[in-house]
Amino acid sequence: MKFCAECQTLLEGVVVALRQHETLMHIGISLNLDGHLTDQVREEVAPCLVKSFNVAQVAWDGYCEHLIAHGLLIPVRKAVAVETD
Repeated sequence: MKFCAECQTLLEGVVVALRQHETLMHIGISLNLDGHLTDQVREEVAPCLVKSFNVAQVAWDGYCEHLIAHGLLIPVRKAVAVETD
């Protein structure tokens, strides 16, 4: 297997991003379970939650692309969900 220093750096970035997203998710879930997730709170929390998810997704995609470049992963086409009425 072929690994490099950047593999570790990218993986650490993924872990940090996922932990930040996890923390925000736990806050949202706790607020909801405690009955404190009002519309106002949701409007304040939702953008941070979406942003943290997007940051984690970008970090993950970058890590995967790096592993693909090493030949450790096989590239796959991502499925796109389509809403139906």
